[in-house]
Amino acid sequence: MNSNLSGINEGGLDKLALDIYDTAERIHNILNTLDDLVTGTTSYYNCESGNQLRSKFQDLKAGFTVINQNIQNYGNDLVKAKYLYKNLSDDIATITIKGIDKIMDSTKKDTK
Repeated sequence: MNSNLSGINEGGLDKLALDIYDTAERIHNILNTLDDLVTGTTSYYNCESGNQLRSKFQDLKAGFTVINQNIQNYGNDLVKAKYLYKNLSDDIATITIKGIDKIMDSTKKDTK
């Protein structure tokens, strides 16, 4: 079945999924850089408020993986939805064509 008959913009969805994955990677890199910066403050910000800053950051850091994974899951779900929609569209087209063929065969037999 011809993929551009599925009624979806496959190229657009592929680009969007790649953009989502790229964004997740950029966010991951930014958060890693932030982690390095905050961890590095021990050498010059060694006091109670510095310890509190690093402690609070560690509490927030636990969510970094969840945030990043959620963004990647969104990209994965978009790709899955594209394939499911395309396959469903192809299946419906195949069933419809088979039905039309049966009707045409039946019509030819009736006219004889």
